[in-house]
Amino acid sequence: MQEINLQKIKLVENIVNFYLSKDEISDKFFKSDIEWFATGLTMTEFKACKAVAQDLFIKEVSNNE
Repeated sequence: MQEINLQKIKLVENIVNFYLSKDEISDKFFKSDIEWFATGLTMTEFKACKAVAQDLFIKEVSNNE
């Protein structure tokens, strides 16, 4: 159970980093990590992680403006 939670946390972290990345090399790296950390999750779990990442990204962008 703890491994799954850590997997979800890392997935959220990598999705946020993907949204924040500004170059193709970083994009490819984060996409690869997103695929790896998403492996084994249900689509519902993945969508929940993506929604959390989008919220965190919006907060990060809002704080920088």
